[in-house]
Amino acid sequence: MRQEQLEQLINLKQYQVNCNDDPNFDLLPIQPTYKEEMDKEVKKLEQQSLFVDSLDVDIPSLKKNREEKRLRKMAKMQQLTDGWFGMKSQDQDETMKQEFLIMKLKKYLDPKQPVKSSDFKTMPKYFQVGTYVDGMDNYNIKKKKRNQSDLIDQFLEYDKEKQTTKNSFQKIQQRQQRISKVNSKLRKLKRMAKSIGKKNK
Repeated sequence: MRQEQLEQLINLKQYQVNCNDDPNFDLLPIQPTYKEEMDKEVKKLEQQSLFVDSLDVDIPSLKKNREEKRLRKMAKMQQLTDGWFGMKSQDQDETMKQEFLIMKLKKYLDPKQPVKSSDFKTMPKYFQVGTYVDGMDNYNIKKKKRNQSDLIDQFLEYDKEKQTTKNSFQKIQQRQQRISKVNSKLRKLKRMAKSIGKKNK
């Protein structure tokens, strides 16, 4: 920069440059660049600031804090609650939601069978899943083999059994109708035989 300024002064002939004769020769003041000015301002602010040392420490990300908060909330929800008699909040997965929906629509699956409807409009947070234990007689042992682990499979199996019982009932009715027709014909023949015998006498 100094050399450039010297060349400019020589070219413009504003001053006579003589370094040997005039040792007190001063060059024009060099203007600082924008970056240098900003660096000076930053250094001043750093000296005035009280939190300069803490800037070097890694600040934890907001995502990490949110994730920890979510995990704490889930752990708190899973703890035993006194208001629900020690029930735990169950995981509301897809199978649980489907079974809850089937329990709500149970009365529409078989309108003739009296079923208590569910009072819950939405899936509750606190509930327990139990296992139905049958007796040890022959009927329940056979039924236990047919039982399914899922409510959907149980209702499908029940629907199949209902259809088979309906078909068997229809077959029994048809057979009884055929038997009744044959019996009515036999009764008519007996009456005709009796009337013919009376006429012959």
